[in-house]
Amino acid sequence: MEISNIIIEKRPRLQCANFFITFTENFVQQDAVKLNVSADKLVIRFDDREFLVKLSDHLQLHTKTLSQLIIKKNYVSFRINTNMENFTSEVLEVHPTTNANNNSYLLESGLTLNTPYKVHCSNCTNILTPDEVIFGRILELPSENMDMSEWFCHKHGTCGASEAVSDTNNDESRFYDESIEDKFNSNKFKPGTKDIFYGNYFGLFNMKLFKNVRIKGKLVYCRRCFQFLGELTNLKYKDAIKVWNDTVNFEKIPSGDTIFLFDNTSLLKNFIFILCKLQHDFTFELFGLPQLFKVIFEATLSDGKKNFLLLQVMDHNLEMLRLQKPAENDEIQASLLLEKCKTMKLLFKFEEDEEQPLVKFWLSNTNVSSVQISPQMFTAAVEYLTKMSSLIPECYRTSYGFVLSYLDM
Repeated sequence: MEISNIIIEKRPRLQCANFFITFTENFVQQDAVKLNVSADKLVIRFDDREFLVKLSDHLQLHTKTLSQLIIKKNYVSFRINTNMENFTSEVLEVHPTTNANNNSYLLESGLTLNTPYKVHCSNCTNILTPDEVIFGRILELPSENMDMSEWFCHKHGTCGASEAVSDTNNDESRFYDESIEDKFNSNKFKPGTKDIFYGNYFGLFNMKLFKNVRIKGKLVYCRRCFQFLGELTNLKYKDAIKVWNDTVNFEKIPSGDTIFLFDNTSLLKNFIFILCKLQHDFTFELFGLPQLFKVIFEATLSDGKKNFLLLQVMDHNLEMLRLQKPAENDEIQASLLLEKCKTMKLLFKFEEDEEQPLVKFWLSNTNVSSVQISPQMFTAAVEYLTKMSSLIPECYRTSYGFVLSYLDM
């Protein structure tokens, strides 16, 4: 029986820390579990086993303030002060102020202008565009949470609604009729054959480019392996397609190099990027404290059904200590070491029914950001959040149907 994980939430302003320690097995055969707290270390004993957690590099504990101790199943959790019996002063770490012009949340495409490419299915390498394609414009779409009237950089007053939809054979980028009821703003925009307009890890293309595909309703699949690629953004004209970044890649001609529209090494990392970018763009701070932030992620599955992930960010910059995993060649150490990391603490809820009252309320709430993501990214996010939530005892894990979890920053 070993310690599989340690999570310590540091709360400098509250001058306390929350400990969540997870063991590989339940405490079913142990007569007693002893917890010995010192100012600079923590010792857990049961039977003939002893586990020493070294804290001196990170925390100084007030040993007489331990509270909310729970030893149940395979968890040990408690809360303790970190002020060393001194309440007259408070020492906080100084963090650099956030730069309003920070470019760390700019989503940049890996493609280059005026370069010939062939587009392949990422699953079976089927060529989706038999002819080479060359893009003269690769531009980012405005946020999907903005009002259409604010899309002035892409929409010009000389192009009326009737003109935008009357000439469907025109290869120039156009807006659809604004009377079309579409949930996301990007669905009202048609790119030209030499244009890519992109958003949160998707690309918006002219449908004329894609040949080796199958269409069922508004869903688009690879003709060879039937991988779900994306969806038509307008069923009336069927001239624009939203393709997810993880479903297609681009072969550079003539070198043969294969790249994605965006980095695709980690779907979870991309999901975190979207969440952080949304919070950076749509939240503000009051009296130096960040406000609660809500977002609902929507994914259309290959069978046309929709799944929803409701997130409420509780702490977007939580300082956490976590068990440092030794390298494979390292010798077994007498004490367990901790490493510092930054995480996002949040509540999440997974729903499969769009008619659920809470889902309908969040979708209609203007204070909740709504984002479409690929089904693969959606699955990666839900699996990770579920895994991280298992590190928290059940009594702290759920609240009104939502589950507490963490995301590494």
